[in-house]
Amino acid sequence: MMSSIVPPEGGLYDSGIERDFRQDQLRAMQYGPSSGEVEGHGDGLVTLTFNRSASDAGTGPVVIPAVPTHVLSVEVLRVPGENGRLCDAISAEWKVESGLPVTDIILLPYNAPEGLHEISHKYAEGACCLNGEVSFDQVPRGMYDVRVYNRSNLQKPLATNKEPICVGPVAVLSTSIQDGNALRISVSTKVPGGSQMAELQVKPRDWIGLFLADEKDNTVLYDRNAYKYCSELTDSSLELRLPFCSGRFQVRYIDNESPYGVCSGVSEVIDYVPLDKMEALSYDPTLGKLRVRWSCFSREPSSWFWIGLFSEAKNKEKAVRETWNWCSKGQVASNKGSGLLDLQLPKKLKETVCSSRSWSYQDLELRFFVSSSELLFTCPLPSAPQEPSASSIQISPR
Repeated sequence: MMSSIVPPEGGLYDSGIERDFRQDQLRAMQYGPSSGEVEGHGDGLVTLTFNRSASDAGTGPVVIPAVPTHVLSVEVLRVPGENGRLCDAISAEWKVESGLPVTDIILLPYNAPEGLHEISHKYAEGACCLNGEVSFDQVPRGMYDVRVYNRSNLQKPLATNKEPICVGPVAVLSTSIQDGNALRISVSTKVPGGSQMAELQVKPRDWIGLFLADEKDNTVLYDRNAYKYCSELTDSSLELRLPFCSGRFQVRYIDNESPYGVCSGVSEVIDYVPLDKMEALSYDPTLGKLRVRWSCFSREPSSWFWIGLFSEAKNKEKAVRETWNWCSKGQVASNKGSGLLDLQLPKKLKETVCSSRSWSYQDLELRFFVSSSELLFTCPLPSAPQEPSASSIQISPR
């Protein structure tokens, strides 16, 4: 592979001085150029400046940018361990076609930040580090990265694996949002890289946690309580609560016996938007009661939640609160973020609504508050009240 050559200003090189510049690049990276300078940028880019000999046509230095090309291949192998039993090993082989030579090879948890939770650190042998191979032996179950570096910059790898390196059967996690912010997580297993199914050794102290999708550190939960031990699995599933805010989240399985920071399974990214809504379910004209169903998952549950019915709602400044009640006075679901509430209409409004058979006659609107004065969202009433129905949705009381 020939690296690209940028001629100096003034035209192309004379045919008499054309040469295999890649060989000059490699020589300069290993031993330094015979005549000239080499500038390393720490990210695999090298700029070489060669002075032409007196016999070369033209004047001025020759500048050759080396486009980095590092090929890394990894493989999980079953090899004999110290006790004679087979164990898992990761073999990593690299080849430098152009760019800085490889000096350091590091095994880390999958997607881990640079330099954090290093599991094993090996060094390339010999002065010429343009190709080589190392093996990481007795690797526990989990998902890993192998990254190769030049010692000039151990914060930016020259190359790494494109997909996670899976050792042993890893957990396959599927998620679904149930009621409100309840996240149902199901656990199954597979053998990475093959179709054969294997049974995951689920241990009681293994745990499943909720993380921000962009969080690379498997030790930093979204919230310190956002996890459950696998001892709580029922029919290979359990529930976690999503937070009271929008965001991109991910569920990860952590093997209690794996190295620190290593996960043994990740879910797809969950794009979550909390559901806040309210609707009038039914109206009892005899009792003058309006039944409202509400859900609020963008805020922590609070005893300060209340719902009010306002008339003249289109005029925000002159809106009149006709009636109201604390959400806690009605039926509240076990998740504490939803429920049913009955609002008692005042006599005058009750008679007006019943005679007109239209809520819009009074320009009525339901409003949901999370404090004495903080309005969160609203819901206009339908054009006609509905009679109570036996099929109304039931919510378990507290």
